[in-house]
Amino acid sequence: MKHSWILLTMLLLTAPARAALPSPDHEDIDYILEHVPESGMDARYVGFPWPGRRLESGTWQTTLQAGYADTTASFLRLDGPLLSGSATYSFRDRWAVAGIGFYDAMTVSGDRGREVLNPFFAHPPLDLPEFADFSNPRGDYLYWGAGAALLWEPTPAGADRWWTFEAGLLWSRLELDNFAVDYTVATGRSAGESGVLDHSLSVDYATPFFGLQWNRPLGSRFLLSPRGLAVVPLPPADFPGRITGPGFDLSSDSPGGQPGKIGDAFLDLGLEIQHRPTGLALDLGSALYFAGAESVSHPGVSRAVTFQLIWHR
Repeated sequence: MKHSWILLTMLLLTAPARAALPSPDHEDIDYILEHVPESGMDARYVGFPWPGRRLESGTWQTTLQAGYADTTASFLRLDGPLLSGSATYSFRDRWAVAGIGFYDAMTVSGDRGREVLNPFFAHPPLDLPEFADFSNPRGDYLYWGAGAALLWEPTPAGADRWWTFEAGLLWSRLELDNFAVDYTVATGRSAGESGVLDHSLSVDYATPFFGLQWNRPLGSRFLLSPRGLAVVPLPPADFPGRITGPGFDLSSDSPGGQPGKIGDAFLDLGLEIQHRPTGLALDLGSALYFAGAESVSHPGVSRAVTFQLIWHR
């Protein structure tokens, strides 16, 4: 009889349900939701405008760019157009100043997926972390800004191959409007509970950048320009969150809440090919680099596509 009571007590203690996930995946839904807009920011840095000719005293150059980016991470997708341009004035041979602007408007969409729900910014009254089914990803992404740069060509005037160094500062704003997904907890004691996870925001950055480009003719009609660009959005901005569910509405602004951070440094490696008579160009190197490097710099990204059509005038 004593052993029967012991066995019955153990069964009662374990009856309600198993505990929450003991070792949740670090790449949970909030982690993925952060990396989606950061990948969009990287697509902008990949499409950075450069001058297309030598810096000759008293001359102006303009560069106009139209592009497209498409990033997929788990069941989420961010895609849309990228627009940018620059105007460069050479105040003396091999020295110039440039004004730069960009405007990128994309859309968040997607399908359905199962990921770990474990909000870092709040502690809702749910048995978490657990797997949840997510649906209806949505939101409007807007990243825009303007800035100035100083350019210098250390290569003597007259050389048909030359280096261009560029350093400057951008002011930029990232806006995520109604950036949200619906969730239903799929496992654990809170299975069946549902609500909305939202990471809408509006943040500003002061973004220094530094770039180096080598230019060399490719025959008589083309110019080949391999380049590198380092970009550092400062300061890392708050990545706020909000989660709603049955009987609760919590955010990173709630007592005890803690926002994450969004905005990573980025290094781009590009290779532009310009048709010199028309000034039309493509940056094939950056497109390949973005496709290969984005899943490394932002785990969870499964596809990253971008292209830029460039016109130097």
